Amino acid sequence: MMRLSKAEENKKLPIIDCHQHLWDLSKFKLRWLDSAEQLNRSYLTKDYLEASSGLNVVKTVYMEVNVDSSQHEKEAEHVIGLCQNKDNPMVAAVIGGSPQEKSFKDYITKFADSPYVKGVRTVLHDPDRKRGLCLEPQFVENMKLLGKLGMSYDLCMRPGEILDGVKLAEQCPKTRFVIDHCGNMSVTSDDKKLRKQWMKGMQEAAALKVDAAWGEALSE
Repeated sequence: MMRLSKAEENKKLPIIDCHQHLWDLSKFKLRWLDSAEQLNRSYLTKDYLEASSGLNVVKTVYMEVNVDSSQHEKEAEHVIGLCQNKDNPMVAAVIGGSPQEKSFKDYITKFADSPYVKGVRTVLHDPDRKRGLCLEPQFVENMKLLGKLGMSYDLCMRPGEILDGVKLAEQCPKTRFVIDHCGNMSVTSDDKKLRKQWMKGMQEAAALKVDAAWGEALSE
């Protein structure tokens, strides 16, 4: 029996990369890179295509990269342009945003009709983002708006605060939520209290029931 080479096996399996990060430091300011020396350079489409060569990546979904909040709209327009350009596999994007701000409504509705913008993410574990931010009234109101627009929200938060994400989802049953990075719990942490908080949050998130109307829409 003839065995396929690794390259041949990879070609047989189409891959959709649903969490693609790219950043161009000539266009955007990413403050978190100041403390991430190994990553502190631009990562462009050409770098991604080179790194994924031979893996049969057929489609990608861009994931926001925590640019300075003043550049959210610029980032969104940039990645929409990449989606429109047929020289790469990007077909959709989860863009950055500040749903804790009243101005978020005007910002996100600019992209309501875009076939490429599918959702929003805010990195909630940054040091300047306080615990409970996602439960503030303005934040909750904007999460409900995302549901009305048919967009999702990615929860990228501290592992001990996943229950806050659950409480948020309970208030916004028509909005689709995604927990990023399995709740950001370190696999090497020996903090038993934190691990218990994370596990409870993940279990309660998994137990949430999907709104019937949203479920029907998803299956269409």
